[in-house]
Amino acid sequence: MYRLRGWQPTDEPYLKAIHEKRGYKFDIPDELAECVVVEDEAGIPRQILGTRVIREAYVWVDPDWATPHWRWHALKDGTDRLRAYLASKGITDFFVSVPPQIAKSFGRRLVKSLGFVKHQWECFTSTTR
Repeated sequence: MYRLRGWQPTDEPYLKAIHEKRGYKFDIPDELAECVVVEDEAGIPRQILGTRVIREAYVWVDPDWATPHWRWHALKDGTDRLRAYLASKGITDFFVSVPPQIAKSFGRRLVKSLGFVKHQWECFTSTTR
């Protein structure tokens, strides 16, 4: 048996203990938003599902505009402006999905020139609809 409930501040030590047991190589987010706690019959948290606010970025570029060099510099400037805008709204992270046909070459440029990080973990999405 188990019971589902919302997060309570007293759950934090359990979250840390579960995190350590799993040996995860990432930090627990500072600001968890919505959380669901799964507790056992004795009321001990055994699973914690949490979210944090993160934005997904999209980029549309007219391939006929100017030169590739010009478009790249505009993308860099636009990314800087987007980062500042998101930071002003309290958003600390955003990600962009890149089509497989350009992921290798364009992904390298995102990492080297724009400060993105290529995560080693596979990403899966879900919808609430």
